[in-house]
Amino acid sequence: MNMLILSPNACRIPIGIVGYSRGGYYSIRLAAKRGKDIAVIANYAGHMQNPNAPEPEQLFSVAPEIAHVNTPMLFQIGEQDYEPRRMNDGRAFYNLYERGVPIEMQYYPLARRAFDFRNDQTPEEKIAMRESG
Repeated sequence: MNMLILSPNACRIPIGIVGYSRGGYYSIRLAAKRGKDIAVIANYAGHMQNPNAPEPEQLFSVAPEIAHVNTPMLFQIGEQDYEPRRMNDGRAFYNLYERGVPIEMQYYPLARRAFDFRNDQTPEEKIAMRESG
């Protein structure tokens, strides 16, 4: 039995979700299931595939849940992030765009993966961190 218990202190308006890395997948999974409860999603280097999917799916496709997402979304990713991540984010972007979902992709030039909390940040990554925050 699936039961929803509402707290009297619970937020009653749609919420925003921030997903980082694998959190990107979990944000779209939640939006596909509870879209009316999600106002917006911001993904930082978000993975647009189930992390438990077989490797070919990880590399060459997006999660099927993306086809059911209508929530406005922002992707933020370092230009130097891993190629499979950039490709999957691009595929997800075009899937959402073609269906008319409000979507924006922001690339940060010269920024590597995890540019926002690297101990060895380059000057460009420091700017990207400040701008993306």
